[in-house]
Parts: sequence; structure tokens; C-alpha cells
Amino acid sequence: MNARRPQAADCAAPAAGGRREVAGWLAAYLAVLASAMAAGYRMWVPWPYVNLLPRELLLERLAESLWNLHSQPPLLNLVLGGALALEAAGGAAIETWLFVLQALLGGVVVAATAALLLRLRLRRWLRAAVMALLLLDPAFYYFVTLFFTPIYELLFLSLAAVAVHRFACRPGAGAFAGLCVPVVALVYGRALFHPVWAGAVLAAVAAGGGHAATTAVRRRIAVVLALAAVALAAWPLKNALRFGVWGFSSWQGYNLSRGFAIAPPPAWALFSWERLPGAGAARAGALALVPERFRGIPALTMTAKADGSPNWNHYAMIATSAELGRQALEIIVHQPGKVAVKALDNYLRKFCRSPVEVGEGALRRALFAACFPLLCAAAAWRIFQLRTADRPAAITLAFLLTTVLWVLAMALFVDGDEAWRLRFSTQLALWIGAAAALDGWLPGRSA
Repeated sequence: MNARRPQAADCAAPAAGGRREVAGWLAAYLAVLASAMAAGYRMWVPWPYVNLLPRELLLERLAESLWNLHSQPPLLNLVLGGALALEAAGGAAIETWLFVLQALLGGVVVAATAALLLRLRLRRWLRAAVMALLLLDPAFYYFVTLFFTPIYELLFLSLAAVAVHRFACRPGAGAFAGLCVPVVALVYGRALFHPVWAGAVLAAVAAGGGHAATTAVRRRIAVVLALAAVALAAWPLKNALRFGVWGFSSWQGYNLSRGFAIAPPPAWALFSWERLPGAGAARAGALALVPERFRGIPALTMTAKADGSPNWNHYAMIATSAELGRQALEIIVHQPGKVAVKALDNYLRKFCRSPVEVGEGALRRALFAACFPLLCAAAAWRIFQLRTADRPAAITLAFLLTTVLWVLAMALFVDGDEAWRLRFSTQLALWIGAAAALDGWLPGRSA
């Protein structure tokens, strides 16, 4: 068993040799990114995606539209609105601005991952294996060049993991704030990461990592935690007061209903991608579904974008999603067998699918489906092994594994149709946990 008490070097930032290693991986990232662009990868904005507000509203009525955004957390549309403003001011296409931004974010992910592996003191070849899995994954470059949430999720999780280790090594209010920022940003970027999850994670890290701090330091950490809780509650409170929706997204009921074959209410004709019977009449009468005080706000009254795709931030989505959620809860309570069937189907057919899988890939899916629980169990074993021998590493790996399991639960029981995309944000965390487990199983000292 490779269990040892950490020395001071374990908690230090990468030394000169480590910085050279990080720089080398950054150079490799730029080389592979250039190859991907030469092979045809291009930055693109999926305007029809229901997560994005209409382009003209982001350009002309950004603040108003974000304030009235009930369907999604605001970060993604805020970034897109900023890129549109740059396009209007500077002449360069929005795709150019977004590519520069997301290529830089990809570089930050690479640097943060390399630094974390050094902090965990994994063997050099294991560090190289994890970095190769990241840098040679086509999905990584797919999401670098797609304006959507996965690359932002991976960014914030990578930064948070480094911050967890840093805080566990030297607990302090500043180090804890360095963790709170990416965790709060993650919640404001994707409703998948619920504020309850974020609050629980931050509280657990504060308790586990700050146990040896002085009373004065623990009090300052508690103040930072309270401020983070206020930030996590701010947007749900805004939605509750303005729309009666407690949460970052009014789609909660809709997401919960997926996979249950629930007959949608009549208003669903406004939001379906298919041309359902009665869709024309539903759109014609859509304004009547909006309260008088909101009828002058296009973000809440537009039924479709310029390309014809539905506007899922229309006010009617609130009641529609709530009705779907009510029916889903009835099934969950009274027909639990359907929940098990939904979860199994989501796991085998959707979660275990690669984001850029070509064809069915049946064999690859089956291999991942079999290995996933084994890798999670191996990471849990390593965390237990390190709980006293290397507490900062144990806390960091526990943060990563907890995140993997949270996303798994959301993919199986809530948003199954997005399971393959949800998996991407925590796939790297799974590889890191597996590498740490293998490092502990092999004889000899990590180097």
C-alpha cells in the first residue's frame, strides 16, 4: 500500500520542473488544437439551442433579457451578449471572439489539470496518461469550438479541484474564497449543478479542510461560506419573487418528466420542435398566457426566434414545466418501477455514449458501462486509504468523486436525454480518480 504522510512539498505549487511540465502540456494542447482546426473544426454558435436567447435580444436588450431569464442560469447568455457587443464594436465576427475566449479557457483547463496532477504527486507516467486522455479526446476540441456549457463546466471544475487541494493544504479565508468563486460560477453557468449541491460541497470542504485551522481562521472561513450562500441564493430568490420559480431554471419539471412518456399539456405546442397539431393556434394565443405586467418584454413574449426555433424562455414555459413536473412526481411516488427503467435506459443508452461517437459504438458503450462503477469504487478506495496519510489529496479526490456521482444521478434520474453531454464535464475527474487509485495500488513511492 502506498500510504504516506504528506511532506511540505506535497502542498506546494509546482516547482520549476513542474512548471516546465505544465508549459509542455500547454504547448501540446496548442499543437493538437491547431491540428483540429486544420482538420475542419470551426467555432460555431448553435443559435437554435433552446438554452440561448434570441440573438437580437442579446444585442439590443441584454440587461432586460437577462433579468427576465427564468429558463436558465445567466452566465452563458451573458457571455454571448458580450461577444455580440464586441462584434458590433470591433468588426470581428462573433465566432472569432468566442474562439479566442474558449481556446484560452481550454488552455486554462489543461494548465489546471496538469498542476492538480502534480499536487497529487502521481507518478509521471500516470500524469502523462491522464493528460493524453484529455488532449487526445476529440470531444474536448468539439466543446472548445462549440459555444455551449461543457467547456465552462470543465473549466470551473478544474479550477475548483486545484482550489480544494490548496485550501486543504493551507486553510484560510482567501484560499476558501478561491474555491467559492469557481463553484458559484459553475452554478450560474449550468442548472445541472444545483445550489444545494454547491452549498453542501463548500460546507464539507470547509469542515474537512479547515479542521486544523485556528478559531479565528475558521470564523473568517465561515464568513466567506455565508457570502457564497448569499450568492447561490440570489438568482433563485430573484426568480421566486419575479416568476414564482424557486431555482436557477424553470425547466426543472420538464427535465424530471423526460423518459416517462407523459402526455404534455396543450401549451407544449409552443415549445415543441415538431409542428404539432394546434401549434399555429397556440402561438396566436400565446400573448394571453403572459401576465399584463410582462407583455412588453420580448424575452417573455416571443414564441420563436428568427430561425423559427422555439423560445423556451416564453412565460408560458413556467406553467407548462410545472405541470410536467407534477405528473412526473406522481409517477415517481406511485410507480417507482418506471424510475428504475428510466435510470437503466439512461445509463446504458445515453450516459455511456461518447459525445462524439460515430455510429452506435455498442462495444465501446458496453466497456464503459462495465468499467464506470469499478473506476468509481477504486477512487473511493483510494480516498479511504489517503484519509490520514495525505488528507489534502483525499479531500480533493472526494470532491472529484462526489461531483462525478452527482452528475451521474442527474443524468440517470433527471435529464437523461442530455446524459452523454453531462458526462463530459466529469469524465476527466473520473480519469484522475482512477489514476490515483492505480498509483496507490502499485508498489513504490509516487514521483
